[in-house]
Amino acid sequence: MREPTKAPFSPSRSNSYVTNDPDISLWNIHKLYGKRATSENWIQWCKGQMASGSIRTQDFWANSAIFQSCIFAYNLMVWMMWLTTAEGLNEEPQTIRNWLIHSAAVLLHISRQWIFRLSRDYAFKERWLEIEGGISSLDFT
Repeated sequence: MREPTKAPFSPSRSNSYVTNDPDISLWNIHKLYGKRATSENWIQWCKGQMASGSIRTQDFWANSAIFQSCIFAYNLMVWMMWLTTAEGLNEEPQTIRNWLIHSAAVLLHISRQWIFRLSRDYAFKERWLEIEGGISSLDFT
Protein backbone atom coordinates (compact mmCIF):
# COMPACT_ATOMS: atom_id res chain seq x y z
CA MET A 1 0.00 0.00 0.00
CA ARG A 2 1.32 3.43 -0.88
CA GLU A 3 1.43 6.12 1.72
CA PRO A 4 -0.90 9.09 1.21
CA THR A 5 0.94 11.44 -1.12
CA LYS A 6 0.37 14.76 -2.71
CA ALA A 7 -0.54 13.92 -6.30
CA PRO A 8 0.83 16.23 -9.01
CA PHE A 9 -2.65 16.55 -10.55
CA SER A 10 -4.28 17.58 -7.27
CA PRO A 11 -1.80 19.43 -5.07
CA SER A 12 -4.40 20.52 -2.54
CA ARG A 13 -5.68 17.04 -1.75
CA SER A 14 -4.12 13.93 -0.26
CA ASN A 15 -4.83 10.69 -2.15
CA SER A 16 -4.37 7.10 -1.01
CA TYR A 17 -4.22 4.24 -3.49
CA VAL A 18 -3.81 0.50 -3.08
CA THR A 19 -1.92 -1.31 -5.83
CA ASN A 20 0.15 -4.46 -6.32
CA ASP A 21 2.27 -2.81 -9.01
CA PRO A 22 4.50 -0.01 -7.69
CA ASP A 23 5.58 0.87 -11.25
CA ILE A 24 2.18 2.33 -12.19
CA SER A 25 2.13 6.12 -12.10
CA LEU A 26 -0.18 7.92 -9.70
CA TRP A 27 -2.12 9.38 -12.60
CA ASN A 28 -2.81 5.93 -14.10
CA ILE A 29 -3.87 4.59 -10.70
CA HIS A 30 -6.13 7.61 -10.28
CA LYS A 31 -7.75 6.92 -13.70
CA LEU A 32 -8.26 3.24 -12.78
CA TYR A 33 -9.97 4.24 -9.54
CA GLY A 34 -12.12 6.70 -11.53
CA LYS A 35 -13.24 3.93 -13.91
CA ARG A 36 -14.12 1.74 -10.94
CA ALA A 37 -16.12 4.56 -9.36
CA THR A 38 -18.02 5.06 -12.63
CA SER A 39 -18.86 1.34 -12.77
CA GLU A 40 -20.05 1.38 -9.16
CA ASN A 41 -22.24 4.41 -9.91
CA TRP A 42 -23.80 2.58 -12.86
CA ILE A 43 -24.50 -0.45 -10.69
CA GLN A 44 -26.06 1.79 -8.03
CA TRP A 45 -28.20 3.59 -10.63
CA CYS A 46 -29.33 0.32 -12.17
CA LYS A 47 -30.20 -1.29 -8.87
CA GLY A 48 -31.72 1.69 -7.12
CA GLN A 49 -32.75 4.25 -9.70
CA MET A 50 -33.66 1.98 -12.64
CA ALA A 51 -35.17 -0.79 -10.45
CA SER A 52 -33.10 -3.64 -11.89
CA GLY A 53 -32.26 -4.76 -8.36
CA SER A 54 -35.84 -6.00 -8.01
CA ILE A 55 -35.59 -8.10 -11.18
CA ARG A 56 -33.68 -11.20 -10.18
CA THR A 57 -33.04 -14.14 -12.42
CA GLN A 58 -30.92 -17.20 -11.86
CA ASP A 59 -29.16 -16.69 -15.19
CA PHE A 60 -25.96 -14.62 -15.37
CA TRP A 61 -26.53 -13.65 -19.01
CA ALA A 62 -30.11 -12.55 -18.32
CA ASN A 63 -28.87 -10.37 -15.45
CA SER A 64 -26.15 -8.99 -17.73
CA ALA A 65 -28.74 -8.12 -20.39
CA ILE A 66 -30.93 -6.38 -17.80
CA PHE A 67 -27.94 -4.39 -16.50
CA GLN A 68 -26.86 -3.37 -20.01
CA SER A 69 -30.43 -2.41 -20.90
CA CYS A 70 -30.60 -0.19 -17.82
CA ILE A 71 -27.32 1.51 -18.73
CA PHE A 72 -28.53 2.01 -22.31
CA ALA A 73 -31.85 3.45 -21.09
CA TYR A 74 -30.09 5.81 -18.68
CA ASN A 75 -27.60 7.00 -21.33
CA LEU A 76 -30.41 7.48 -23.85
CA MET A 77 -32.36 9.51 -21.29
CA VAL A 78 -29.32 11.70 -20.55
CA TRP A 79 -28.68 12.19 -24.27
CA MET A 80 -32.30 13.19 -24.94
CA MET A 81 -32.25 15.63 -22.03
CA TRP A 82 -29.05 17.24 -23.34
CA LEU A 83 -30.63 17.59 -26.80
CA THR A 84 -33.89 19.07 -25.54
CA THR A 85 -33.08 21.30 -22.55
CA ALA A 86 -30.84 24.32 -22.21
CA GLU A 87 -29.19 23.32 -18.96
CA GLY A 88 -29.06 19.59 -19.63
CA LEU A 89 -29.66 16.89 -17.06
CA ASN A 90 -28.73 17.33 -13.42
CA GLU A 91 -31.24 14.93 -11.90
CA GLU A 92 -31.14 11.23 -11.17
CA PRO A 93 -33.58 8.85 -12.88
CA GLN A 94 -35.85 8.53 -9.83
CA THR A 95 -36.19 12.33 -9.65
CA ILE A 96 -37.08 12.52 -13.35
CA ARG A 97 -39.60 9.72 -12.90
CA ASN A 98 -41.17 11.61 -9.98
CA TRP A 99 -41.52 14.99 -11.69
CA LEU A 100 -42.14 13.88 -15.27
CA ILE A 101 -43.76 10.48 -15.33
CA HIS A 102 -45.68 10.58 -12.03
CA SER A 103 -47.41 13.80 -12.98
CA ALA A 104 -50.93 15.04 -12.54
CA ALA A 105 -52.13 14.78 -16.12
CA VAL A 106 -54.58 13.10 -18.43
CA LEU A 107 -53.64 11.35 -21.67
CA LEU A 108 -56.36 11.96 -24.26
CA HIS A 109 -56.87 10.55 -27.75
CA ILE A 110 -58.85 13.08 -29.76
CA SER A 111 -59.18 13.26 -33.57
CA ARG A 112 -56.47 10.64 -34.12
CA GLN A 113 -54.04 12.66 -31.97
CA TRP A 114 -52.61 11.97 -28.55
CA ILE A 115 -52.78 14.91 -26.14
CA PHE A 116 -51.07 15.00 -22.76
CA ARG A 117 -52.99 17.53 -20.68
CA LEU A 118 -51.13 18.67 -17.57
CA SER A 119 -52.80 20.02 -14.47
CA ARG A 120 -52.79 23.82 -14.27
CA ASP A 121 -51.10 23.64 -10.87
CA TYR A 122 -48.38 21.14 -11.83
CA ALA A 123 -45.10 22.36 -10.30
CA PHE A 124 -42.84 21.25 -13.18
CA LYS A 125 -45.14 22.25 -16.04
CA GLU A 126 -42.62 24.67 -17.61
CA ARG A 127 -39.91 22.00 -17.57
CA TRP A 128 -42.28 19.49 -19.19
CA LEU A 129 -43.20 21.98 -21.91
CA GLU A 130 -39.52 22.81 -22.52
CA ILE A 131 -38.65 19.11 -22.96
CA GLU A 132 -41.70 18.48 -25.17
CA GLY A 133 -40.85 21.47 -27.36
CA GLY A 134 -37.23 20.30 -27.62
CA ILE A 135 -38.23 16.79 -28.65
CA SER A 136 -40.69 18.16 -31.22
CA SER A 137 -37.97 20.34 -32.77
CA LEU A 138 -35.39 17.54 -33.15
CA ASP A 139 -34.46 16.75 -36.74
CA PHE A 140 -31.97 13.94 -37.42
CA THR A 141 -31.88 14.36 -41.20
